Amino acid sequence: MTALSIPIRQVLNDRREKLAAMMDPSGANQAVVRRLAQVDSALKQLDEGKYGICGVCSKHIDESELIANPFLTQCVSHLPAEQLKKIFRDQAFAELIATTALPEDVLGKGITLAPWSSGSTPEIDQDIKRARDVQAELMPESRFHHEAWDIFYEFIPSGPLSGDYCDLVRVNPGEVFMMFGDAMGKGITACMTTCRLHALFRTLLELKLPLAELVDRANRIFCQCVQTSGHYATLLCGRATAEGTFELINAGHLPPLVLRDSGVDRVASAGAKGMPLGLFFDSAYEVSQVHVALGETLLCYTDGLTEARDAGDNEYGHDRLAKVAHENRHLPLEELVSACREDIAAFTSRSSFSDDFTLLALRRIS
Repeated sequence: MTALSIPIRQVLNDRREKLAAMMDPSGANQAVVRRLAQVDSALKQLDEGKYGICGVCSKHIDESELIANPFLTQCVSHLPAEQLKKIFRDQAFAELIATTALPEDVLGKGITLAPWSSGSTPEIDQDIKRARDVQAELMPESRFHHEAWDIFYEFIPSGPLSGDYCDLVRVNPGEVFMMFGDAMGKGITACMTTCRLHALFRTLLELKLPLAELVDRANRIFCQCVQTSGHYATLLCGRATAEGTFELINAGHLPPLVLRDSGVDRVASAGAKGMPLGLFFDSAYEVSQVHVALGETLLCYTDGLTEARDAGDNEYGHDRLAKVAHENRHLPLEELVSACREDIAAFTSRSSFSDDFTLLALRRIS
């Protein structure tokens, strides 16, 4: 295991760092606590030379399988038939989505990229502009017309390219799928991650899967794509019906808000909040349900809003966003979103944002 221990150790340490950042100070998030214990156990096995040994045949587990799923305790061929079927079924999707490799993915496969420089700033600017145009074309219309839902979002990258992800797909009459998230990092790499997510979910939506299975498969495929690169993304994935029922899975993202006349409800997950996509191959995701009445609004946002800071390094925060959104809940959606953006700008005393800013509002209208 000597040759394998270095990349696996990097993967495990990276996951441990991200889990520690997710830890609730009270220790209430038991899913994170269990994952930390699992990571620490794997690291201990590495130190003792016991990591990656199959519990069935006592042979070394295949390296490529361990990199995709570092907690395997037996060879893939020894897994139950149904689990084996899932792995092989999704490998083709993973190869398709991974066709456009991120730089770290390429280097992780043992390939060395030659230094590159165009020697021409206008040429680089033109390439970035084209990439920005491609990203913009993947985004839905900011005003998304639907029979049962009035939908509007504002997307403001902090630079030429963004790691924020938003997609809306009309399915059955009165129903709409929403994918809303935030890829790790900024700039080109984060943008490429969102392009992968777009291709992945658009492909899986064609299979008409239940919501939990959709996100479960997306996570496994994404894990196979990113391998040792450490890329991950938080995500809200939801299905809104004409009757006002909103099925929602939260994969490590900020909880959306429901703006009601009686106050603001923060949509909690069913059980522990799910892990971000790309962190753990065997993550499980639960569906929450929230009812949105006529005239009420579901508000989704990225951390570029709540983590914005003023001159004194004070954070804008969830409570202030909820207060401003509730005060403006009866405005047309464009004005509601504008009121939130203007309040953040006033708080920070800045006309531009230091992180990507995306705010999505869905109001039930019939």
